[in-house]
Amino acid sequence: SLMWAFILLFSLLYLFAVFILQGVVGFLGSSNLADIHPALLQHYGSILTACYTLFKSIAGGDDWGDLAEPLESISRTYLVAFIFFIGFVVFGILNVLTAIFVEAASQIAEVDRDLVIQEHLSQESHEANAIRHLFQDADKDGSGELTRE
Repeated sequence: SLMWAFILLFSLLYLFAVFILQGVVGFLGSSNLADIHPALLQHYGSILTACYTLFKSIAGGDDWGDLAEPLESISRTYLVAFIFFIGFVVFGILNVLTAIFVEAASQIAEVDRDLVIQEHLSQESHEANAIRHLFQDADKDGSGELTRE
């Protein structure tokens, strides 16, 4: 399930990068070069840079407010979509990924606890057998009773 969660995360990254890049290309085709926000091309100039920018925004690589600012020069629609992406991924997808990790860790801890209990019971059984053999060796006449002699 962890693999599917990462596939979902990277699919969302790619989908939103394509959506944003479509707006960037449309804006560049209809605007004057003097109107272009320099950070727009830096952060959203290609599909790879757009994916990288979106990943940085959710992973704490850059402040998402700084990365959202160039999108406002295109349209508020892209700004709202970017904020929706951040909220959905951070509060939705990443919490699911955290829950998967926590569940896996608790299952490992449960198995580890069971192993500790099993080891303790095995040790007690071994010690009981050792004491039993000690008393059997001390019982010289085989009567099943120990005397002071």
